[in-house]
Amino acid sequence: MAVIESAARLFELLSAGGDEFTRYLRPGLSTQRMEDLLGRAGLPQPPPDVCEFYGAFNLVPGYQYELDQPSFYGIYWLLSFEDALAEWDYRRSNDYAEPPWQDAFPFLQEDGNVFLVETEADENGNHRVINDFLGDIPTATFSNLATMFDTFTEWLSSGALPAGHGRVPGYYEGDQQHVYEIAARLNPGIPYWEELLSQQRDTI
Repeated sequence: MAVIESAARLFELLSAGGDEFTRYLRPGLSTQRMEDLLGRAGLPQPPPDVCEFYGAFNLVPGYQYELDQPSFYGIYWLLSFEDALAEWDYRRSNDYAEPPWQDAFPFLQEDGNVFLVETEADENGNHRVINDFLGDIPTATFSNLATMFDTFTEWLSSGALPAGHGRVPGYYEGDQQHVYEIAARLNPGIPYWEELLSQQRDTI
């Protein structure tokens, strides 16, 4: 239930500042419905965090193509289960994405840039969230989906990122040192934020 609780807290916080994103939220899908969609696409079972999330929440398929293109985090849209399956099928059949990144499940996306959930758990049992940006080698960014939502919530509630716009601003849009400190604390074992924090301190 950690993913559901973490996502619900964030969505409640976002909706208090406006419905730019949350108006596209819909109830989750039944296990049978997810199994049917996976079967039709010939896809394997997604990571358990992903199934837990989409069992409680979904989005309007294709909402990201509307004129206002409401983002969820920075430039990224949170994909509906249906859109995520279409992108996952594409990634798994495309030669540009090499294993294990080819198999990772797309969750947030902006054109060719995407945050993915690893299908293989790490040594702590976490399915890490990795960032595939501009074709670079994907970087582990959050310990798991629940922690990603918790990080977004604390960024907003602490004032590290500006709140009140119905979305999560990109991490670069706020107090960078505060942003990095929160992310590093909530995502232990993810070097990305510690490295950014170290670079930030070197410039002070």
